[in-house]
Amino acid sequence: MSNKRISYYDNLKFILIFFVVLGHFLLIQLNFKLSLSIFLFIYSFHMPLFVFITGFLGKKIEDENGKFRINKVFSLLIIYFIFKLLCCFICLIFKVPFEQSFFVEQECPWYLLAFALWMIITYILKNIKPKYLLIFSILFALLVGYDTKVGDFLCTSRIIVFYPYFLLGYYLSKDNMKKVIDFMKARKMKIISFIVLITMIIVFYIFANNLSFLKTIFTGRNCYAYLETPFDIPFKGAVMRAFSFVLAIITSLCLMALIPTRKRFYTVFGSRTMQVYVLHYLIFLIMNHLGLLVKINDVFGNYSFLVAFALAILTTFVFSLKCFSIPFNKIMNLKFNKIFIDSGDNNG
Repeated sequence: MSNKRISYYDNLKFILIFFVVLGHFLLIQLNFKLSLSIFLFIYSFHMPLFVFITGFLGKKIEDENGKFRINKVFSLLIIYFIFKLLCCFICLIFKVPFEQSFFVEQECPWYLLAFALWMIITYILKNIKPKYLLIFSILFALLVGYDTKVGDFLCTSRIIVFYPYFLLGYYLSKDNMKKVIDFMKARKMKIISFIVLITMIIVFYIFANNLSFLKTIFTGRNCYAYLETPFDIPFKGAVMRAFSFVLAIITSLCLMALIPTRKRFYTVFGSRTMQVYVLHYLIFLIMNHLGLLVKINDVFGNYSFLVAFALAILTTFVFSLKCFSIPFNKIMNLKFNKIFIDSGDNNG
């Protein structure tokens, strides 16, 4: 793949991690119409597209010898447990109640656990034809919302709901991905994409309060029993989740059309999204427990979004610095081969 293509993916990942950070800072501002509308817009696509890119760029779940990349799974789990411990430690300092089980996760660490489990699931199911696996994963995601027992244990609900996006990325070839991007990069499509995105933001702003129920659908962690819509239609839970799938795909394609293909000053930061994902949330927790985010709302009122935007930019750039990547790179490069029995050495 050319450097130009690599720059494109890094640009996309950087923009997405910025939206992740901004989305978290907006969580405390949802009483303000502007913040709520931007929050809904971001959550309509940012995690589906991030999961899709994760699947696309993480195709090699097997090494050159055909063995499962267990090292990467263990590394992800280590970072997940450290992340979880740090979140718990912060809550202890501020005497805030927190979930004490390492296997129940409601907040930010869920993605690391989900990534590891998506790799394992995909490897186990690798002999199923992609089109059938994708269809089954979509149907499963639509139906799982009716089970009130499926929730945050092992991030089960989110793993199931977002798995179709991972599969889409995992099975999409590089050539087909290039065709999609080239098509969306046509001048006419870029204009259409810009209009669509602006229209979505306007619609979310005008109908923000009426559409606030979409938070339940966009997060992927709630069953349909928690879904309170201003209308009543048959199978509304599955219908709304199917709608969210379509909306995520359309919005993601439109955003992809506007992402620069050439190297930019922030391109290099696109390779360091994991450290931003982890560290920004720790700062968010500290600021929240100190009451700083609430004070921002009290002082700036409807203009609090501008402060959240500035905080998101600052946090994203600061934690993208190379010095913060050192511990993450060391963990991701750990080797666990010595703890496993090599079948080639077992003469039975």
